[in-house]
Amino acid sequence: MDVDSDDQVKAVLQLLEKAEAILWEEKGEDKTTARRFNVFCALRVERSELPHSRFLACLLDPQGIHDQKDLFLRAFLEDVLQEQIERLVNLTKSKVATELSTEYGNLDIVITLSDKQIIVIENKVDAGEGEDQLKRYQSWLNKQPGGPHRLVFLTPDGRAPFSCDPADVKKVKRVSYEMIADWLDKLRDMVPVPLEVVLSQYTNLWRSIPMNEKLLELLRDPRNFGTAVDILEAAKQVSEEARQQFLIRIQEVISSKLHQSKFSADWNVPMPIMPRYGTLANVGLKWSKGRKDGKGHFSVLCEAQDKNWDQIIIGICRGAGVQEDNRIPLDKKMSLSMKTDQKVQQSKWWTGFVDLRDLIGVRTVMATDLLSDGYRISKVVADKLWVLFESYRTDLEDLNRNYPYPCETRCSQEELDSWT
Repeated sequence: MDVDSDDQVKAVLQLLEKAEAILWEEKGEDKTTARRFNVFCALRVERSELPHSRFLACLLDPQGIHDQKDLFLRAFLEDVLQEQIERLVNLTKSKVATELSTEYGNLDIVITLSDKQIIVIENKVDAGEGEDQLKRYQSWLNKQPGGPHRLVFLTPDGRAPFSCDPADVKKVKRVSYEMIADWLDKLRDMVPVPLEVVLSQYTNLWRSIPMNEKLLELLRDPRNFGTAVDILEAAKQVSEEARQQFLIRIQEVISSKLHQSKFSADWNVPMPIMPRYGTLANVGLKWSKGRKDGKGHFSVLCEAQDKNWDQIIIGICRGAGVQEDNRIPLDKKMSLSMKTDQKVQQSKWWTGFVDLRDLIGVRTVMATDLLSDGYRISKVVADKLWVLFESYRTDLEDLNRNYPYPCETRCSQEELDSWT
């Protein structure tokens, strides 16, 4: 069909009118059932690994505040890991820890059973694996007394890990969040009502709400389906344009501020990076002097954390991943003192960042928000970037000149002393 034809425009309008009537009816049902409400979404932790790890660890802990003793742990071992646990008479003596710091890295969840068997759960929601991450964790497990120990790789889709030795891939138990939802569903009728409600909310995170059947029937008509595909492609294009314009407006504002300052010789504001070849969309103030070792620079950035732009953050990026033990004093000081009235988060890549959703007071930032309110949102981001730049420029320049990379190794004592 000719994309510019009047007939297609007419078909689109007719389809949208029919779909709008169906969706309006669905909204009425949502109001009476509140089926879309979810406390984890309300707290904005639905895609955050640490809250998921802590929640699951609490359930798995026989001493957890759920007061159900070893109910969750026993079912997890039997149903998810398919362990033979007849030998374990008393699972209530098992211990569960989160974020256990070792010389091989921080372990998300560590379960030590009553017979001293250890189960390590590495949890990945959106983030990728670090270099040799599961290989390092397997090495740690191999050094622990007793056994056999287990390494579990938890992801939304149960994918295979790539950061372990090829010979050990089959040894790693792959678990999906769908399996986690199945595990918890089996227990919902066995727990008190308040806990049942929370478990229901949690499992709903990993199971999408079924599409309205009337809407599906509308799209099963081949003529309507073709029109819907055209609308979808056009919507994708408009969404990408809105995101690109959002980044360009930020670039224009901070670039103008930089040119009016006396710091443009050392800093620049390049054109925004749109996602391609594995990169993340970002814009910000970047150090213009190259490092001799070719490593990354500390920059003041706004960056989308995934291809769907579900999370957009603003802060100070190191340009490379640096574990807590390897951070020099100035970096640690900045992490603790970032001047902002918003909640500051940290990671090995970011000395400090805030979530755009917290800055503008919404649960999600969608393309529709950028279309309707993009100028205001981009100004909020540009202003925050500039405040961070003015507050930390001198420190960032010192860090860019002297930061002791490589990153994933420990700094020498001489290097640490030189920054004290």
